[in-house]
Amino acid sequence: MNKAVGNLRYLSSIIWQYDKKIFIYFFLSMIFCSISPYFVVLAPKYILKTIINRGHGEEWILIFLIFGIGSLLVYILENIFTSLFKSHLSAARNGCFGNMLTEKMLRMRYEFLEQPCIQDLCFRANMLFWSDFSGMAGVFENTKKMLSGMITITGFAFILIGLHPILPIALVLSVLVNVALMVNARKKENSLRNLDQKVDREKKYLDAVMQDSIFGKDIRLYGMGEWLAKWYLRVTEEKRTITDTIQKQYFKVNVVGAILGAIRDVVVYGILISAMLKRVIFPDDFIMYVSAITGFTTTLILIVEYFQKIQQFLTNTDDFREAMQLEEIVQKENHTGNVEFDLIKVEHVNFAYPNMDKNILEDINLQVKRGEHIAIVGANGSGKTTLVKLLVGLYEPTKGNIQICGKDGKPISKESRWDMFSIVMQKIFQYAFTLKENITFEKDGNEDKERIERAVRVSGLEEDIVKFPKGIYTTLGKEFHSDGIHLSGGLAQKMALARAVYKEAPILVLDEPTASMDALAELEFYRKFETIFRSKTCIYISHRLSSVMFCDRILLIDKGGVAGIGTHEELLLKNELYAKMWNAQSKPYKEKQKG
Repeated sequence: MNKAVGNLRYLSSIIWQYDKKIFIYFFLSMIFCSISPYFVVLAPKYILKTIINRGHGEEWILIFLIFGIGSLLVYILENIFTSLFKSHLSAARNGCFGNMLTEKMLRMRYEFLEQPCIQDLCFRANMLFWSDFSGMAGVFENTKKMLSGMITITGFAFILIGLHPILPIALVLSVLVNVALMVNARKKENSLRNLDQKVDREKKYLDAVMQDSIFGKDIRLYGMGEWLAKWYLRVTEEKRTITDTIQKQYFKVNVVGAILGAIRDVVVYGILISAMLKRVIFPDDFIMYVSAITGFTTTLILIVEYFQKIQQFLTNTDDFREAMQLEEIVQKENHTGNVEFDLIKVEHVNFAYPNMDKNILEDINLQVKRGEHIAIVGANGSGKTTLVKLLVGLYEPTKGNIQICGKDGKPISKESRWDMFSIVMQKIFQYAFTLKENITFEKDGNEDKERIERAVRVSGLEEDIVKFPKGIYTTLGKEFHSDGIHLSGGLAQKMALARAVYKEAPILVLDEPTASMDALAELEFYRKFETIFRSKTCIYISHRLSSVMFCDRILLIDKGGVAGIGTHEELLLKNELYAKMWNAQSKPYKEKQKG
């Protein structure tokens, strides 16, 4: 209970800072919602009483003013303040909590984002602001309804005490059995919550894959349709099983509730009929007490349901708060803004993924001077890409230190460090922006036109762009525009190269963007890149040694450690592993030349 109260305070404090009007509308909506049921209970009594007593015009006018105009006014105000409350709460759902989680994920250490357990946590944290009917919106909506119901039921209790002092207590006891079953059903539902959300995430992934035109090619060409359909069927069957299990619990609640309700009605009507026969109450009282008893029991059951929903939705707060506590990128006191670097220093660096004991990299030492061209080579899975992510600041070393130092020798800040790198990765993402925005990552009007023209020309995109429907303003992908296009592998590589040229960063990294090319095509690509960026500091990642022979130095990575460093010629003469790799890779071409 203390945890639930703490979560409610946490949500309230955030909303108070974001929009204080929400609490004003909450209170006013609650008050008017609690008043309106009294009109339903009292109006029939006084109308019937006036009819029986053959009331005069003044009495009918008073009844009309109180129960006609009064109920209409309360109804209008209730709807106005409820609408304002819901609209402001909905705005806070994404504008406040959605932004908080998004900004947190941008500040979060990148290696955490890659972990499935963290992805599951963030998916569950999203549930806090998933819809207007659950999460934080559900907490405050149901809290309002619960408090409103408590005010209403208090008034009904005073009415029922007039019939018999024990009656409200007896009605509460009659509802408690149903409440206990409801609590048990909620517990069962909550116990399946994590599994249910895991299945939902799996289904969401399959929906995206099976509806994406890019995946559609592989699905058709490789006959994956039946396999994916079976997978989807299994997921939907798991979802159905979870839903059925939950519904069975609530079915029991409904059956028992119906039986108890029938018994309660028989007893209550018996008491009321007996009171009428004894002339303790009259027909107008009979109608009022029937309405009050029905309203009391219905409202009491709803209050319990609201309370259970509040507890259920507050569990989303646990996930949200846990996600907000995840470790962020540490900013140290150092350079900010545009600075020129002089040296990259990697000193005794180890790296292991979170919650893993085994190091991916061990005792890596490297220095890269400004203007130097370095290659990092090794077999697949040796740790090359992991080292790159450490260099650019996406990962933090488990042990050791990586610094990019300015000319004064001081380390450069993380944000400035990201600004200093242009990266062409193996997997090139095409965002649902225009081609120009995919190159510049800037909205129209903020870009440098001369830099765009140079980037397009140098990358070789110039001749291709004229063939696109809207030239450089053509949208990539068809998610939002029917005339959007998807760039082929070669064009995507050109776009990635254009990004690197446009950014004008002092350090460029190529992480095997040509893995799908043959060795000769890859060599030609690297030589073109080398010509364009001769004055820059370049880091090349490759498992093909022939493509990086021109580099000033080559770092050989094997099993997460440094197996050698030097020029191509030096390693070929002195490093057995490098020579073995070189001979194995060059053998097919030597045999082809002999043939």
